Amino acid sequence: MKKTLIISLSIIITLLIYNIWANADRKATIPETHVGMLVVNQHRDTLKKGNFLAIQPLMEPKDYQNENAFSAKLEYYLLEAKSRHWLHKNTIVVLPEYIGTWLVAADEKNTVYSSKNIEKAMQIMVKSNIFSFTTAYLSAKAKDKVRDAVFRMKAPKMAKIYGNVLSKLAKKYNLSIVGGSIVLPNPKVENNQIIPQAGNLYNVSFLFHPDGKIDPKITVKVFPTKDEQSFLSEGKIENLPVYETPVGKLGIIVCADSWYAGVYKHFQNKNCDLIAVPSFMTPAGLMQTKWQGYSGYPNPKDVDTQDINKITERQAWEKYAMAGRFRNYKFRAGINVFIRGKLWDISTDGLGYSFVEKSLYKDQMLNTSIITNVQF
Repeated sequence: MKKTLIISLSIIITLLIYNIWANADRKATIPETHVGMLVVNQHRDTLKKGNFLAIQPLMEPKDYQNENAFSAKLEYYLLEAKSRHWLHKNTIVVLPEYIGTWLVAADEKNTVYSSKNIEKAMQIMVKSNIFSFTTAYLSAKAKDKVRDAVFRMKAPKMAKIYGNVLSKLAKKYNLSIVGGSIVLPNPKVENNQIIPQAGNLYNVSFLFHPDGKIDPKITVKVFPTKDEQSFLSEGKIENLPVYETPVGKLGIIVCADSWYAGVYKHFQNKNCDLIAVPSFMTPAGLMQTKWQGYSGYPNPKDVDTQDINKITERQAWEKYAMAGRFRNYKFRAGINVFIRGKLWDISTDGLGYSFVEKSLYKDQMLNTSIITNVQF
């Protein structure tokens, strides 16, 4: 009896100590917004029907500390655009791929945001949420069960912050927002909320309307890269939705999907007017390296395999992604945006492109904040 009591007390004390440690150092703050050097581009100066506002934000771990920090960072760019009279009822804001995915770090211990690398940050998250993580791990479905479990345990919080912030910003500024993308398990939209469900993880994008409503249709990335395939499932081209906006029918193509002709054919057959391509690229400098070919899937038949290990990554994007493929179709305008900054030890790269009536425009390849106004 005495031995049992001692063991029970020891367990209780251990749990109390763990609980104190796990919940310590989680003080919510709004970090100072850091955008680096802000580069501003204007492509075409006559507003005919509407405009894309491409926001390529400089993101850092602290921008994902909580809902207020995330909102403050994104609103900074909208305020800058507003000061230049670029926000209209016919504006479509386009954010980059994975802009919401890093909300996996929201409301964690402050040491998560100061960690030097993502591995250390994840270790702290797992240790300080050990019971939630264990439950999620047991239901993980992917090959990479750790990444699956981390996203699965944080999915409700991620979806709530992402949905709240972008819905409020769309309504406040009376415009449409292509919400880049976010990793969630089998999500649905119900009562104007994004709700994760049981099922596989997907890289998904949402459209937020000027009245703050979240469109119930969900874009799922069809061709996740080799690295993504370890924890993400794929969508289907035939299921890619077309969104009604004040300026025409819009198709969202998530990053690697923009390298496949079948995706563009799908949207052309659906009479799409506009195409938005949210992208993510790492590490910094990748654009200047030799192109390694398609990742995770066979090269399409229209790809010259002699280009592999011969042309640069940038040249490949300009030949095989939106910048190269757009001329073959009848869309009115399209835009390709990338995230900027450094997220723990993950550096970023990329070059923004836009098309209007067969004319190609290029942004600067700089690792700093970039906003681009594209009128069509």
